Amino acid sequence: MIFFNSVMIIVISCLIVSNPVLGLFFLSVFIFKLIRKGFHLKETVLYALGLIIFGTIYYNYDLRSTESPIVTFRVIDYEYYEDNIGYKIESDNKNFIMYVEKGERIPIGSVCRTLTKVDVVNAEIERNFIKRNEIRKNLSKNLSGKIYLEDLSEITCYRYKHTFITKLNEMRFNYIVKVKASSEHSYIGDMLMLSIGSKIFLTNELFYALQKLGIYHLYVISGTHVAYLSVAIFVILKMFRIPIEIIKMITIIMLILFLLINVFNPSVFRAVFMSTLLIISSFLKKKPYVAVISISALVQLGFSPFIIYNAGFALSYLTTFTILLCRKNISNMHSILQLFLITLIAEFSTLLIILVFFNEISLSGLLMNLIFDPLFTLIIFPATLIFNVALFTIFPVTLDSILNIIFSYNHKFILFLSTVIEHRVVIKNFNAYITILIILLTYFIIKTVARKKFKQLVVHIVLLLTVIITFANYSKNDFKVTMIDVGQGDSLLIQDLKNDVAILIDTGGRYYREAPRVRLSDKTVLPYLKEQGIRKIDLLVLTHFDNDHIGEFSHIYENIDVNRIMINLNDDKLDFFLESYQGEHSKLIHSDHLSQFNIGNIRIRNLTIKEQFTKESNANSIILDVSLNKFSFLFLGDARIEEEKKIIPILNTFDVLKVGHHGSDTSTSEELVQLSFNYALVSAGVNNRYKHPHNVVIERLTQNDKFILNTKDDGMIEMIIKRNKMCIRSKLSKQKDHCVKKE
Repeated sequence: MIFFNSVMIIVISCLIVSNPVLGLFFLSVFIFKLIRKGFHLKETVLYALGLIIFGTIYYNYDLRSTESPIVTFRVIDYEYYEDNIGYKIESDNKNFIMYVEKGERIPIGSVCRTLTKVDVVNAEIERNFIKRNEIRKNLSKNLSGKIYLEDLSEITCYRYKHTFITKLNEMRFNYIVKVKASSEHSYIGDMLMLSIGSKIFLTNELFYALQKLGIYHLYVISGTHVAYLSVAIFVILKMFRIPIEIIKMITIIMLILFLLINVFNPSVFRAVFMSTLLIISSFLKKKPYVAVISISALVQLGFSPFIIYNAGFALSYLTTFTILLCRKNISNMHSILQLFLITLIAEFSTLLIILVFFNEISLSGLLMNLIFDPLFTLIIFPATLIFNVALFTIFPVTLDSILNIIFSYNHKFILFLSTVIEHRVVIKNFNAYITILIILLTYFIIKTVARKKFKQLVVHIVLLLTVIITFANYSKNDFKVTMIDVGQGDSLLIQDLKNDVAILIDTGGRYYREAPRVRLSDKTVLPYLKEQGIRKIDLLVLTHFDNDHIGEFSHIYENIDVNRIMINLNDDKLDFFLESYQGEHSKLIHSDHLSQFNIGNIRIRNLTIKEQFTKESNANSIILDVSLNKFSFLFLGDARIEEEKKIIPILNTFDVLKVGHHGSDTSTSEELVQLSFNYALVSAGVNNRYKHPHNVVIERLTQNDKFILNTKDDGMIEMIIKRNKMCIRSKLSKQKDHCVKKE
């Protein structure tokens, strides 16, 4: 068990750094297990060293940012996205991704020299309270940064002798070209995904449907595909009465070739490495399953310690470990019951990983896998194998038609099932103590499944669901106001935590020169809503129709339910908004029709100026006075000084001002800042071209003793209210965190 224990030490060291409570829990369990088994001094010293070494690596991680511009580089591979190709390049033993808007494709293996300065964009520290971590993501992929170019006019390239890796990558690219040219039908996207893990031609609709059903792993190149390939090779060769030893050797060679084609994909590496070692060990009549999978994990972690933060890595190994540890209990069962129990074990063993990485729980994953596992094993995988054989031999038109029919119906079936019910439920982030409770309950569930104690299984499942549902809907606090860091723009979230109510004021937005690979809201608003467990927005307020306030509206509207949308019909950009609006018009509410209203326990007073002499967008910003227990907030949108002067006479006492127009000197008048509020919230982007917030506004606020919180400097701001107490925390300025009470 030394190899398994070594893997556990690495996992524990990572957890201690990222979640100390959870890490210490696992360390306690590990020590308890060592005491029960008996101490061995050498092993204990080894574990202690491993804990220190990997703990130091994870604690002191850094992107190894590249300050100097790149002069020469080599094209290692292509990065596929939508209809374009990016480049994986290497320079000074560091890897980068280079995106080019237009220009001829540079051949793989080429060496290039830049004629002008080419800057590297390094991953930035996350500015919002979300789990997304671009630095760790890049480290797990061994990336040092990204490069963005309009064209290749300032770059000269020439072909150079291939390395082993570039030759493999070129062969992979040629395979993609060959597959693309083989058929006009859409199933080529499935073939590329199932054969080499490339989703370049897989439609977004199908991709999201696979995720929703919980069967994405059947399309991703993984152990399932390796196992099928191994069985297929064995069965085919057995038909020719080839000796078993020769079959094993051929299988090892074919698996290694499969690994090379997939360019050392982590999940494929695990499956191939494990299968190869198991086949080798079979010559010795031994099957050290746990040791083999542990060695595989250690090899990958040794080469790339930060791959531990990859969801696929965690899901792959955890599922395999759990099934292997339970194998003795289910190996003698009927194949159908065995399939059911393995699927059940896989579902519950990965439950926590799914919650941690994706904040979701599947309602139909078990059933969908029971349906699609046999379908893929009996039809889809054989069809993929037949396609690849025909691709390099004879490819009759009849086969093309048959494959099109198979995959067309497969698509229709998947898309149909994805719309029948709500397959996944969004679950908010759990604290470490609830996480430990979920771990213990899933352990008992897997244990009862393996021991076939189905009455206890039902009890444990009910307990687990009760814990998840209870704590998903429980909050000790009353309200939360969040200023999301969306760069140069506005997006504020108001939550009634007791009544599960969410109000979003603006969405943020930015200008895109072309269809973006990742939208701004995918990196800011949407993940935050998901991690808060928000399944719907009760009211979406669009203060006015400037892009930096509503630019992400359509994307957010497509990805989360919105009950009502509050807009001002007097805005001169109304027609532009209505032209692009794809939702139900019955959801739109004219701000003039609302004066005072409540949503849950959130009390709102609409102060928007109704009779304006101008239709200018900023001048018609929706202005809201929001009361949460004893605390009041004034949200100004981009209202100007003229609008401020009109509302000052009717203002009630308020505590927090969301400063108008990102701190521009067109807002925040002297008369306004002299009112008796305490906090000023400013939403502005780092290095924005408008120089927001303007110095005169900051000086005006400072001179009047206002506590300034600015996304430009402080990142996301959360203001959490419980009865008469409000606690403030910022993502980037911990020294500003504090609480205040009102009598």
